[in-house]
Amino acid sequence: MINTIISKSASANSKYIYKRIEKDLDKKERSFLIVPEQYTLQSDINLMDNISYNTVMDAKVLSFSSLSGYIIDKTGGLADNILSKNGKIILLSNILRDINDQLTLFKGKYQNIDFINDIESFITNIKDNNFDEEFFKRIDTDLDDEVLKLKFRETKLIFDAYQKEIADKYLDTEDKLNQVITRLASCDFLKDANFYFDKFDYVSDIKMDFIGELLRLGAKVNVALTLDKTFINNPMAKDLEIYDMANKFYYRLRDLDTINEINLDTLLNKNEDINHLCLNYEKYNPSFYRGRASNIHVLESISSKSEVENIALIIKKLVHENKLRYKDISIYISDESQYENEISKVFNRYNLPVFLDKSNKLSDNHIVKTWLAALRLAIYDFNSHDLSYFLRSNIFDFGEDASDKLIIFQNYIISRKIKGKMFLEDKYFDLDIAFYKNLYKDDPYGDVKLTAKINEEKIVKDIRKKVLNLLKDLLYINNKAAKTSEIVGAIYNMISNPGFINGINNYQNILLEEAELDNYNENDQVWDKFISILEELFNLMGERQTDLKSIYNTIRATSSDIDIGIIPPTKDHIIVTNFRRPRVSQRPINFALGLNDTFFPSKSRIDFLLGKDEKDKLTGIDLDLKVYEEDLEEREKLNLYKMMSSSEKIYFSFALSDKDGAAINKSVVLNGILRIFPDLEITDLTSIPLSEIIYSKELSQKHTMDVLWKSRKGEDVSQVDIRFIKSYLSYLKDYGNFETMLDGLYYDNDKSNVDQNISKRLYPKNHFNVTEIETYSKCPYRYFVNFAIKPSYDENYDVDARELGSIVHNSLEDVSRLIKDSKLDDISSEKLDELISQNFDKSIDNYLDRARKNDLRNQFILNNLAKNTKNNSKEVINQLKKGEFRVADVEVDFGYNKENDLPGVYVDDENYLRGRIDRIDKAENYLRIIDYKTGKKVFKIVNILNGLDLQLLVYMMSAKESSKNIMPIGSFYMPLSDELEKMKDRYDKSNIEKIYEDKFKMNGLIIKVNEEVFKLIDKQDFDLKNIGVIDRKNTDILTTEDEDLINNFAKNLVSKYIHEIKTGNIKLNPLRYSESQNECQYCDFKGICKFDESIDSDKYRDFDKAKTLNDLYNDEEE
Repeated sequence: MINTIISKSASANSKYIYKRIEKDLDKKERSFLIVPEQYTLQSDINLMDNISYNTVMDAKVLSFSSLSGYIIDKTGGLADNILSKNGKIILLSNILRDINDQLTLFKGKYQNIDFINDIESFITNIKDNNFDEEFFKRIDTDLDDEVLKLKFRETKLIFDAYQKEIADKYLDTEDKLNQVITRLASCDFLKDANFYFDKFDYVSDIKMDFIGELLRLGAKVNVALTLDKTFINNPMAKDLEIYDMANKFYYRLRDLDTINEINLDTLLNKNEDINHLCLNYEKYNPSFYRGRASNIHVLESISSKSEVENIALIIKKLVHENKLRYKDISIYISDESQYENEISKVFNRYNLPVFLDKSNKLSDNHIVKTWLAALRLAIYDFNSHDLSYFLRSNIFDFGEDASDKLIIFQNYIISRKIKGKMFLEDKYFDLDIAFYKNLYKDDPYGDVKLTAKINEEKIVKDIRKKVLNLLKDLLYINNKAAKTSEIVGAIYNMISNPGFINGINNYQNILLEEAELDNYNENDQVWDKFISILEELFNLMGERQTDLKSIYNTIRATSSDIDIGIIPPTKDHIIVTNFRRPRVSQRPINFALGLNDTFFPSKSRIDFLLGKDEKDKLTGIDLDLKVYEEDLEEREKLNLYKMMSSSEKIYFSFALSDKDGAAINKSVVLNGILRIFPDLEITDLTSIPLSEIIYSKELSQKHTMDVLWKSRKGEDVSQVDIRFIKSYLSYLKDYGNFETMLDGLYYDNDKSNVDQNISKRLYPKNHFNVTEIETYSKCPYRYFVNFAIKPSYDENYDVDARELGSIVHNSLEDVSRLIKDSKLDDISSEKLDELISQNFDKSIDNYLDRARKNDLRNQFILNNLAKNTKNNSKEVINQLKKGEFRVADVEVDFGYNKENDLPGVYVDDENYLRGRIDRIDKAENYLRIIDYKTGKKVFKIVNILNGLDLQLLVYMMSAKESSKNIMPIGSFYMPLSDELEKMKDRYDKSNIEKIYEDKFKMNGLIIKVNEEVFKLIDKQDFDLKNIGVIDRKNTDILTTEDEDLINNFAKNLVSKYIHEIKTGNIKLNPLRYSESQNECQYCDFKGICKFDESIDSDKYRDFDKAKTLNDLYNDEEE
C-alpha cells in the first residue's frame, strides 16, 4: 500500500512528513526522506528544525542518486566502471563522428555541442522511461510525417551505437539505478523501513520501478503530492493545468499499488488575501476578493532596469522600517538575461547582499575561459580576440611589471597589425635598428628614443617567447592526426605550465585580499573538474586518432555541461532565483520580477530534439510520451503558486519596456491575479517620490545635485526640496564626502594660467612657425598639450597622410630642381618618371622601417602615390609652360639665419615667424610662391581674419622682406590629390586632360600691382574673372593697400597670441565653426582636457563667417 499525502500546500506536506519521521524515530524505526537532488541540503536543515531530536542516526535525507550510492555501499561495489555525464558526451561525440556517413538529418552534428547535449538528454530519457522497441516501431509505422520518422530512426541508430559502446565496459547513471533495483530484493536492511518521497511533481519510469521494488520488499512507502483533491475526483475542475503532472503521478502510483489517501485539510496561507489568491489562482471562474489585500502588492516600473532599482529601494525600506533580515527575502526573476546582471550591479551599489541561486558552468569560469582561449590560439592561428583575452586574463604570470609590459606588447601587436600566422614569424618582431638610428640622428632626444625602441623590442620578444613556449606542444600537434592521449598530454602540459600555476595562485591571493570569496571558492573547484575531463578523454579514447580541434570541441562541450556549485557567502542574504528552477525558496517576503508577456511564462522550448508541434503529432497517434508531456509554462506557473502559498507578503512586479527600450505588456498570469483582486491598485513607480529616494544614497545625491544645480541657475526650488537637500548635506558633513559634493557643484573645468617661471622655461624661444600659431588659435589648451607637454603618440603601422605628404614633397623638390636647372622643353616624361622612382625609394627608406615597407597595403598605397606623383609632375610643367614664371628656388628656409635663407617675419620687436617655402617662381622682378598640398586645401581670406590659414600670407611677407627690387604678387596652394572624378562627357583623351587641368588649378591670393601680373601667370587665358591655371573661386585678389592692411592685422594677431603663450595662457577656448562643427571633434587631446558640452559650452570661440576686409578698414578708421 502507498500512503499519498495530498495537500495544495507543499510546505504543509513537508511539515506533515517531518512529524511522521519524528514518530518513526520514537518507535525506533528507520526512515528515508527522498527529495530531488537540489532539495537535499535544505530538507535536511528543515527536518532538524521541525523535530525534537538534536541528532539522528536512523533518518536520512537523500536523493535517488545518493540513495543508490548508499545501497551499493551496503551490498558491495559494482563490477563495471560508472560512466559520468561527461563520459557520455565524449562517447557520443565519437559515435556521431563514426556513423556520420549513415546520417542524413544529423550529418555533421558531431561538432555541435548543443546537439550532443540534446542527444545525451534524449538517451537518458529513453533509458529513464523504458522507451522500448515497440515505441520506435509505432512511430515508424503509424506516423505520416516522414521527417519526424527519419529523426527517430537516426536517434535510434545513435542510441543503439551508444549501448553497444558501453556494453560490458561501463554503467551509466540509468544502468546503475537498474542494477540497484535488481539488488533491492536482497536488501533485508530496508525491510520495514519508512520511505517518504517529497517535492516530486513527477518521476520517470525507472524511479517508479524503484518504488515498486521497495513495496515488494516490504518497505513502507509514502508519497507527498502538491495537488487539489477535487482535481482528482472532479473532471470539471481540471481547468487547473498546474496540477497536470502531479495528477498523472497520482494515477501511476494507483496503478502500482493500493492508495491510502491522507488529505491534509489546512489553510494554504495564514493571510486571508494570499490564501484567497492561492485558492483561485489560474481558475477559469475565480471568486473575487472584495477586502483590502494588504499583503499583495503590484508594482509598475518604466523599464526592467528601473524595475530592479525600485525593488532595491523597497527592500532597503522594508529592512529599515520592519527590522527584517535579508534572509527573509527572495526574488524570483522571469528572465535571466534581463535581470541577473542588473540585480548584481544595482544591489551591490545599495549594499544589499544577494546570492544568485544557480549553478555556474565550468566553461564560464574565468580560469577555464583563459585555458580555452589559449587552446584556440594554437587552433585558430592566434585570433586577436583570444590573444587579448589570454594576455589580459591575469591568469598567466608574465613576470614583474606584467601589466605595463602587456600594454606595450598589445599596442605593438595592434599598431603593427600582426594577425594570424604572422605571430609565428620572427620578421614581424625584429627591430629595424639601422632605420631608427637614421631617423633619430638629428633629434636632440634621439638616444632616449632609440633606447626606448630597443627596450620595447626586448619586452615584446620576451612575452612572445613565453606565449610560444606555452603552446609549443600544441602548435606541433595542431592540424595533424594524433592519438588522443598525445593531445591530452599536450593540453595537460599547457595548463600545468609554471606560468599558469603561479598566475592562478597570484589571482587567488588577490581574490582573498579583496574578499571575493564566491570567485575564490569557485576557482578552487576548477582544477579537479577540468582534469576529470582530460582523464575521461584519456580513458575513453586514448588510442583513438583525432586532432586538436576535435578534442577542443569536446572539452568545450563537456565543460559547458559541468556545474560548479556555489555556496552562499553569508547566512543573511537575499536569494535570487527563477521560476524554472525545480527548487522553490520558502521565505516570507517574495518579489516576482518581470511578470510581462514576453518573459512569463517562458515560451516552450525544444526538449529532447522535439518541438511542440512534433509532440502533438506523437500524441495524435496515442503514443505515451511520459516525461515528454511536462510543460515548461505550467512548471513555472506551479512554482509561482508554491512561492505564493509560502509567502507572508508578495510583490508582483512588471515593466513597461525591456532593457533595450522595447514596449512590453503585463503577463496574462498577472492579469489573472488582478482579475481576482478587482480593488487592488497598481503602485506606480515610474517616478520615485522623495519618501522613497531617501533609501538610496545614489538617488539622494543625484536629487540633491539636481536641485542645487537648478538653484545655481536661478530656477525656482520648492520648500520640500530645500528641506531635503539641507538634511542630505547635513548627513554628508557627518558621514559622507561633503567637500567632494561642493567641488562637483562648482566644478567649472577652467584652466589656470601656467606659473610665469614655468612658462619661461617652457617657451624660452622667440621664433615660432605658422603651425604653432594656428594650433594656438584653434585652442590654447591644445597648443599647451601639443607643444609644451609633448605627449608621445602611438605609431601608426599604415603609412599616414603626414608621411605621404613628406614623400611627395621630397619627390617634387627634386622635380622642381630639375625644372629649375633645365629648359622645360628638354625635360622628357621618361626622365621625370625615373627621377621620381629613384626619389620615392630613397624617401620610403627615410620614413618607413623594414616591416612597414614590406606591408602589402602600404606598398599598394605607395605605388599608387608614385603614379600620381608622376602625373602631378607633368602637370607642374604644363602649368609653367602656360605662363612666364619659372622655378627660381626650391625648399627655401626663412628665419633660420642660415646662408641664403630668407629673413624671418617679425611680428613685433622681439618675436618672429620662420618656416620653409616649397617653391619660389620668378618672372621679371615678380615672385610667386607655391605650396604643395596633398590634401584638399583651399584659401579663404575669412580664415586669416579668424586666425587661420596664415601660411601663404607669411610666405609673401618673408619674400617681400628679402629684397626691395623683388615684388611678390601671389602665393598659392597647388593641389596634388588624384581622386576619382565622375566624367560627364564621353571618355576620350581631351576630356581626361581637361579634368587634370581643373584638378590641378592653384588657389590662394594675388596682389594686383598691375594688369600684367595676370598675363605672367597664364599668358593664354587671363582676365580679372578668369585665369586659366588658377581656381578663381577659391582665390582672392588684393590691392597693395589690402595687402598692407591684412599683413598688419596678421602680425598684430600673431604677436598677441605669442604674448598669451608666454604668459602661460592655456584656457579652453576651442574654435567653433557652426552648431555641428568645432575643433574639439578633431582633437587628439579630448581625453586630457575633459571638455564637457554641459558645462563648457560658453568656452567656445565662434568663427566669424561674416568678417571681411572692410571690417579691418572700419577698425582702422576708428
